[in-house]
Amino acid sequence: MANNIDIVTVLKELYNISGFRVSLHGADFAEIAAFPPGISSFCSLVQKDKQIRERCLRCDSDAYFQAKKTGKPFIYRCDFGLCEAVAPLYHFGILSGYLMMGQVRCEESNDRLRLIAMASEYVKDKAALERAVDALPVYEQKKIAGYVNIMTICAEYITLSGKLSPPSKDFSSQIRKYINANYNKKITLDGLCKRFKCSKSTLMNTFKKECFQTVVEYINDVRLTNAVKMLEGKEDSINDIAVACGFCDQCYFSKIFSKRFGMTPSKYRATYIEKSREKRKRG
Repeated sequence: MANNIDIVTVLKELYNISGFRVSLHGADFAEIAAFPPGISSFCSLVQKDKQIRERCLRCDSDAYFQAKKTGKPFIYRCDFGLCEAVAPLYHFGILSGYLMMGQVRCEESNDRLRLIAMASEYVKDKAALERAVDALPVYEQKKIAGYVNIMTICAEYITLSGKLSPPSKDFSSQIRKYINANYNKKITLDGLCKRFKCSKSTLMNTFKKECFQTVVEYINDVRLTNAVKMLEGKEDSINDIAVACGFCDQCYFSKIFSKRFGMTPSKYRATYIEKSREKRKRG
């Protein structure tokens, strides 16, 4: 694989080979990317119940800890009988995340009936449940083990290529530097996660811990600082200033500006002009 292959392409190729849903997770277990993006129809049906979703997440968490403990891929069955596997990712010996494959059936004579029986208590639409079970890829144990070996190779590639790494000591300063240079463009949390190869929770928690404010608050601070400079130094329209500073529209800009300064951008400009005139008169 060439070093310029992105994460989603790696996951997609692994999915095309195996038929497993493949997902990349940070060290905090939060999902960073996946292919296919959505979970299987079977998982969607059973996870409509919030308690079941939490139960599924706990099951996955137990698997992450097992993989972390051994440092090797871990194959297991989820609480509803699906075959899953997770492999740890390391960056210079430091755990940086996990690669996960799952949501497939094992090829056993009673596996279909067992899955239906386990989920029927939580899914009222029996016909939909049967269709969802029948839509799951089916593999024999030997083949599943073979695909996990391929997943391990992909995990090693992700590790060696540095496509996923734990936050560096200057992680937050890198984010601030990027925002400072690109505040006039569209910046999203998902986009930052992709750029800095981290999960959303890692991004938000690390940034807030080190900068004492959220990423969104910092973005707005930078944009408002530049908006004030433009209001004081240029005659651009309020809408043009909003767009030039990266705000999605004038209404949102005015709302954020008023909350910060206690007045609208127009009022701020008028007040600044008036104070400047008075200062010139006194001078």
